[in-house]
Amino acid sequence: IYRLYMPANKLKFKQWLENQQDLTDTPQPDATKILYTAAVLHKYSQQTLVDTITKLMFETVGSGIPPNWIIRAHHMTIKYAPKQSDIEALKPLLGKEVELQVTYWAQDDHGIAVVVHPKTALPTTNAVNHITVAHSRDVGAVYSNTLLADKSKWIRSKNITLNSEIACVLRDNVTTIPVLINPASPSL
Repeated sequence: IYRLYMPANKLKFKQWLENQQDLTDTPQPDATKILYTAAVLHKYSQQTLVDTITKLMFETVGSGIPPNWIIRAHHMTIKYAPKQSDIEALKPLLGKEVELQVTYWAQDDHGIAVVVHPKTALPTTNAVNHITVAHSRDVGAVYSNTLLADKSKWIRSKNITLNSEIACVLRDNVTTIPVLINPASPSL
């Protein structure tokens, strides 16, 4: 009990945060209001990913992410349009930090995506676990599935570890359950 009332600066921030987070006070996720479940990147991981891919694009194709493209680098989808049973199965992981290891990246005239491997087992449904980095205005973020279906486009990545938290993302594509402390923006 003493630790709950200690000032945050007396503890490591992560320790303090774990003591403060109580999911029983968090609204319970309702599948009818949830767009997807995901490992949502921390803001600094979002920026690291965008900066790294921009550098790799200059090194391989001579230019960065096209300026008129939509930059995402927001999350790795666990389940799109989850059922209540999917959410119940994920509940023990909600709010937990998960590291995502980037192993490959791919790009074409319509999109850029990275292949990721979570360091914690997650009940994902995608054929390839990935994060959409950016896409043209002619396609949506879902295009990454098409891009990554062609393994000949995959390029081995430098060692990049991204930090994320497990959450349910509501239909506004911004609000999460639980509320995350420093989440990536849905698009930059």
